[in-house]
Amino acid sequence: MKKYTLSITLLIGFVLGFSTGILWNPKHSHEHLHTHAHDSEESTVDYITISPDDLEKEGVLLKNVTNGKIQSYLTVYTKILTDPRSIYQLSPKITGVIQKIYKQNGDTIEKDEPIFLLSSSDVAEKSIQYHHLQSQLEALEEQLNKESKLYEKKLITQKDLNDTKTKYLSIHTEWEKAKEYLSYYDVDLNNLGRAMHGEYLFRSPFSGKIALNNYQVGQYINSDSPAVIVADLSKLKVEIPVYAKNKNKFIPNTTFSFTDLEGDKGEGEVYGQSPLINENNQIIFYASIPNDEKKWHPGEYIKIVLPTVSQEANFIVPKTAIQEIDGSASIFKKVNNLLKIQPVKLGIEDEDNIEIVDGLSENDTIAYGNTFFLKAEFKKHEAEHEH
Repeated sequence: MKKYTLSITLLIGFVLGFSTGILWNPKHSHEHLHTHAHDSEESTVDYITISPDDLEKEGVLLKNVTNGKIQSYLTVYTKILTDPRSIYQLSPKITGVIQKIYKQNGDTIEKDEPIFLLSSSDVAEKSIQYHHLQSQLEALEEQLNKESKLYEKKLITQKDLNDTKTKYLSIHTEWEKAKEYLSYYDVDLNNLGRAMHGEYLFRSPFSGKIALNNYQVGQYINSDSPAVIVADLSKLKVEIPVYAKNKNKFIPNTTFSFTDLEGDKGEGEVYGQSPLINENNQIIFYASIPNDEKKWHPGEYIKIVLPTVSQEANFIVPKTAIQEIDGSASIFKKVNNLLKIQPVKLGIEDEDNIEIVDGLSENDTIAYGNTFFLKAEFKKHEAEHEH
């Protein structure tokens, strides 16, 4: 690069009182730039003056360089999966014949909604038994109340009262067993009409989608194998492959953002990792994606932007401060109220900032924002000067 020194004076001309009109001349007030060159073997542009108003108008800002942390990110492309923790294989607790099917493959089902109506002789038998025992208990309770009053009047003996109590306790024990049986099979004890006819509603204990239901009306079904599979899609899963060399940069239990192929955005959270390294020298991290609105679908490809461990940096500047000039990364640095082109060596970066490894010192002030404007002006006057 030729020895060009670009300087942009932060309007102090009037204060300095230069009578020669070098920095600012009213007759050139319509021009916001003014260049100067000295005669030598190799002409150089000494500086270009731009008023603070024009800097502000063009969106050029100044700030001191600072130290701090650079938050880097890891980009991974992967596929959304169903969460095994939300896949439920359901089977009825009784055996029976399917009389009616309420939900088919792909149907949405809410918790406690019926899937099948079954016909079961066991349910009919236990329901009838329960109903009969319930009637006996009610009759015995009424009898006990009457006999207690008769006993108080000494119209019956203690043995007569005890015999009735013993009979009541025996019936009550059988009633409790029948009640426990029916409760286990989720039979509605307050509405035994259908159950006494052997009708049993097989309900889903979870909300989700019917992922597998291959039964037909008239088929026999039992509890030995899953009858249907319900997938709760309100929470999905992704597997994030991370190369083993990057494992120490990874933040456990971190949240991350992602986008699908159409640009829709979402968030997820890492909850665990595989203890093994696969054949591609990668560790698989597991993450969950909330999906209450059913926006995401298993099998869909997404791009994950995963934050990694932040790193300390001595000097950090906004990315907008960096311009490539004559093949070198450069910054416009303020020196004695002038802005000069300063080649720099770049380091790590994140979404907004970048580390300067070499070329800046503590307390340096640099330009950022619309530095394309500064570069364009420099190139324009560089070309004019060469001619």
